[in-house]
Amino acid sequence: MRVSSTILALILPLHLAVADAADAFDLSTTSWSPGDPITFYDERIEWSFEERMRLVFFENWIDFNDNFDLRDDLAILQRVRLGLTVRPTESLELFAELQDSRTWLDEPQGPTFNREFINHDNPIDLHRAHVRWVPDPAFPLGFTVGRQHLSFGDERLIGSNDWNNNARAFDAVRATLLQPDFQLDAFSAWPVIPESDDVDGPDTEDLFSGLYLESHHLSDWTADAYLLYRHKTDVDRNTTLTNNDNQRSGNNAPRGDVVTVGTRWESNPDAYSGVDFRVEAALQTGQTTNPKGFTSTVGGQTINTGSQQHLAGAVHAQIGYTFKDVPAEPRLFLEFNYASGDSNPDDDLNTTFQPHYPTPNPLHGQMDRIAWMNMLEFAQGIELQPTSKWTVILSHHLFWLAEVNDPLRNGNQVALGGTGRYGNALSGNPSAFVGHEVDLKSRYHLTRWMSLEAGYAHFFAGDYLRDTAPTLGGSRQTNDADFAYFQLSLSL
Repeated sequence: MRVSSTILALILPLHLAVADAADAFDLSTTSWSPGDPITFYDERIEWSFEERMRLVFFENWIDFNDNFDLRDDLAILQRVRLGLTVRPTESLELFAELQDSRTWLDEPQGPTFNREFINHDNPIDLHRAHVRWVPDPAFPLGFTVGRQHLSFGDERLIGSNDWNNNARAFDAVRATLLQPDFQLDAFSAWPVIPESDDVDGPDTEDLFSGLYLESHHLSDWTADAYLLYRHKTDVDRNTTLTNNDNQRSGNNAPRGDVVTVGTRWESNPDAYSGVDFRVEAALQTGQTTNPKGFTSTVGGQTINTGSQQHLAGAVHAQIGYTFKDVPAEPRLFLEFNYASGDSNPDDDLNTTFQPHYPTPNPLHGQMDRIAWMNMLEFAQGIELQPTSKWTVILSHHLFWLAEVNDPLRNGNQVALGGTGRYGNALSGNPSAFVGHEVDLKSRYHLTRWMSLEAGYAHFFAGDYLRDTAPTLGGSRQTNDADFAYFQLSLSL
């Protein structure tokens, strides 16, 4: 393909230069087949390649109104990655990865909105580039410096958001101590902001640091504990989708200083005769400024746009049971999620939980209509594995707001419906029930290097969406939303 050829043309000279420098190595190359690492010179050089094509369809996912096609669209999202790893010594590893993200088929949405998925465009850019150094191979303490992924636990607070066409990277310094019974990470990072028509760069107004411990000391459990600190001095909003080609994905979290302390527990496979558990809880304190992102008055209600004390919390819990002796080994699960919201937007205390840098899809439904902030969720579902290569998941999610005086936020942490819907909520005493979503997802591994995935989601609009519906296209009606996708992934 044209995109893949362009990336190869850019990175091929780097491979040749590395090969010239490696003449002193053993030039023997092992036999290779698709799915194996592509290595040369006794595995001192390794190539990686990924291609992902996803056909997506959205209907009513922003406005919940059939009479106003606000950014409803059909498109193909394409992402290509080409990586190169060089291991000159046992202690040193260098890694670089180019990524090309593009969208196809999406058409302009009238005079106001241009291409709906332009925020998923990010032609050839440096997605990751870092150095990993282990000073003493006999003592497993390593340092990773440069542009990299950060991913911990279920990625509810820190993740690479790989579902997104651009994914997420950080310019970070990370130290990792790896022992048989635990792994301890210490890091400090700036998130990288994708730009559709410019070179990606870090948001130096947002410094994120932390300690993350993953322990396997208990025979039946994996237990994590973490301490996080975020210092943010500016809000980098998503670029409004206009006819401007250069779009930014933004960084929507509020300004402030937030400390998060939490723990996560997950039972090990087969520890409890088919029953499994997952629990995570986090508390936050500090101060934030104007967490709503609105002006000083919304819907007749004054909003504190100054500094507020911050105190918030969130909980996740899931229990599952797997029928081992039944065809397809069905696993049934029940799940509960809660994240605090702010009942009074005009006082000196902000109690909206901040999920930092999550991978929202599919933690709270495939459509990403609600984030782990100001929410209450009950979910249930079934996972099936008809064959070793085929997985099917059917789930149902019910959503409420924890506080109706706090906005409904989507997976990108943006107030869904903006000032219009939030203003109606503040002036109208709406129901807290947002709605419920049914998801069906199927994934099939054709080979170890190729997979197919398809999914469908339907969001049944609840009373909150009806009570707060803004006037769009001459009406305030509320309709359900739909999302469907088909995806092909290659990994060599």
